Amino acid sequence: MGEAIIGAAVQVLLEKLIAVATADMGTIFGVENELTRLKDSFTMIQAFLHDASKRQVEEESVTVWLKKLEDVAYEADNLLDEFNYQIIRRKVEIRNRKVCFFFCFTIPLLFRSKMARKIKDVNMKLEMVNRDANTYDLHRRVADCPIFLPPVVETNSVAVDPIFLGRKDDASVIINMLVSPSDDVVSVVPIVGMGGIGKTTLARSIFNDQQIEQRFDAKAWACVSGCSGSITSIFKRILESLTKNGGMLTSDEAILKNLKEELNGKRYLLVLDDLWNVERKYWDDFKSSLLGINSNKGNFIVVTTRNKDVGEVVNPMYQHSLRELSSDDCWDIIKMRAFANQEEVSEHLENIGRKIASRCGGLPLAANMIAGTLRGKTIDDWIAVLQHGFSYSMETQVVCSR
Repeated sequence: MGEAIIGAAVQVLLEKLIAVATADMGTIFGVENELTRLKDSFTMIQAFLHDASKRQVEEESVTVWLKKLEDVAYEADNLLDEFNYQIIRRKVEIRNRKVCFFFCFTIPLLFRSKMARKIKDVNMKLEMVNRDANTYDLHRRVADCPIFLPPVVETNSVAVDPIFLGRKDDASVIINMLVSPSDDVVSVVPIVGMGGIGKTTLARSIFNDQQIEQRFDAKAWACVSGCSGSITSIFKRILESLTKNGGMLTSDEAILKNLKEELNGKRYLLVLDDLWNVERKYWDDFKSSLLGINSNKGNFIVVTTRNKDVGEVVNPMYQHSLRELSSDDCWDIIKMRAFANQEEVSEHLENIGRKIASRCGGLPLAANMIAGTLRGKTIDDWIAVLQHGFSYSMETQVVCSR
């Protein structure tokens, strides 16, 4: 697997770790220190990827190192999916204000112990990967913030992200707005919604759309979690997405100079993913800097955020609020992910699946995770989930997978 794919995978893992940390799941599971170790390990690994990509063609040992990293990354990904499922359960319980179905937020001691053992095991493997990087004399890329890569464009036109099901109308509304003529130099469109509702998936689909590709001369994707009070960090991540060397720069002047060179005379689209919070002063300074970089009309910024206040602070031309999916849409996600290319599903199994879908709280991420867990399982497993809840399948060693 190449640097771009591995890099994107590592970045996704870091974003998941941020989500887990934000939800205090480390404290709840008693693995706060282990999660910090995991984040530190992946952050260090990011710094080695650039050198590894240049040397893998001629050095077999580096190719082997990348394969080891890939294996551990997928293992960590599955582990974090389990944590993220617990986050979804917690949010739905808080919203519903009652104990219901498999979302009731009780975590058995046995499951907590199992998760603690798993994360320690992944940490040991990652630390070995990091030690091997030093053994192979891989050079670290100097940067004070992680490398942020744009989303990987889906090359198979037939393939559809299951989580995107039910969001075509949302995508069409925003895409039509982005490709329409505008008299403003920079317009902002925030996508607002609770965690797990599909903001990033929707933004990624828009980012990779063919109409968007044809409309904009330059596109940049930056995950800005934790950058709310730092304009420099946001610009740095945008530049990194455009040039892959923004992390080498340190001064505000150098970053803005390089950004101006990249965007000069171009119509651009910036996606700022997962903006937690931002003060109006910082945002106004950020936008003023962009106006100084490029004065052409028709540039756009798409912001994804859970915070409705952020949607107002960024002074949007339009704010798109994502609502929960219908139970039919959740069933479509489960069916697509759990049965893959299977054309027909028995009526009995569909009835069970639809009942499970109705309890996903309208969250596509929840439906996708449950589907991944039930994929390849027997009808008895499906019935067990329906009768005993999702925690039942967890305790019987059914593990979420991507």
